[in-house]
Amino acid sequence: EFEEKTIEHSGSINGFVSYAVRVPEKKVLVVVLTNCPWRETEVEYVGTWIAALLCGKPLVEKKAVILDTKTLDAIAGTYRIGEGDQRVITREGNRLFSQRGGGEKLEVFAGSDTEFFYKGSFSHFTIVKDDSGKVIKMIMHKFVTDEEAIKLPDQPVPAKQ
Repeated sequence: EFEEKTIEHSGSINGFVSYAVRVPEKKVLVVVLTNCPWRETEVEYVGTWIAALLCGKPLVEKKAVILDTKTLDAIAGTYRIGEGDQRVITREGNRLFSQRGGGEKLEVFAGSDTEFFYKGSFSHFTIVKDDSGKVIKMIMHKFVTDEEAIKLPDQPVPAKQ
């Protein structure tokens, strides 16, 4: 984690995305601009990664572990986010994918049997199990906020997204 005091700003318009991060105590300013808003790597991730490196505190890249298909199948399913949205987790072979609403389908990687992350992003999620070990929800950890999603036990995973 990058723990320096920062001043940050981001924005987007008509296919362009920007992010700026300033670390006043280290006299570091990083600005990231892209005209590829549907990218695999988030501009906040790139900017913070560079700022941390310039401050002499490089971030450690998360390492993926391999999980068995039984564990992956227990995580796969539809998760309700609030009243009108959902996230679908699907398994394809030994890989997991996440798709919110009708959005982009993204591969997720296991850091453990309950912690999952996206490459090129600070977003990650934690799987929560009940006392019997059954998956009941996920907590999505975004850049600055957390979001809870309840697993819908009686809803099958859609065939193809």
